[in-house]
Amino acid sequence: MELNHQEIKTPPRDAASVLMLRDGAQGLEIFMLQRHSNSAVLGGAYVFPGGKLDAADAELDPARHLDQPRDLLHRQLAEPALEEARACGLYVAALREAFEESGILFAHGPDGQLPDAVAAGDRMRAGTNFADVLREMSLCLTTRFLVPWSRWITP
Repeated sequence: MELNHQEIKTPPRDAASVLMLRDGAQGLEIFMLQRHSNSAVLGGAYVFPGGKLDAADAELDPARHLDQPRDLLHRQLAEPALEEARACGLYVAALREAFEESGILFAHGPDGQLPDAVAAGDRMRAGTNFADVLREMSLCLTTRFLVPWSRWITP
């Protein structure tokens, strides 16, 4: 099917997905989620955790809450026209979405300890946004294991 780009009414939105891999006993294992069968979009489909960039993702203090400098994250995306803050925001969005959708929190505390993901999830379900949870729990997102893979613009 050929897409006529003039028919697109809404501009693309920045988003990020996380493809989680690990070495398993039988080889490479890939983590996916199954969408609820009643979902209006792709009900029952298997997907990677991910979603759109929220404004708060790009406003997170990188010095306090990211384990790599902002300029390095920007260079790793290989998108020179993208602002540094937005590039960092995409890393934050990827990890936030992975946490929201799977409960896996790629972060560590001030002494390198693993965070209490259950407590963080409880705070978010109570209405606290991700950036505030990171601030309240003094967490730093672990971006060093993220490797940008590809960039897609979907219709």
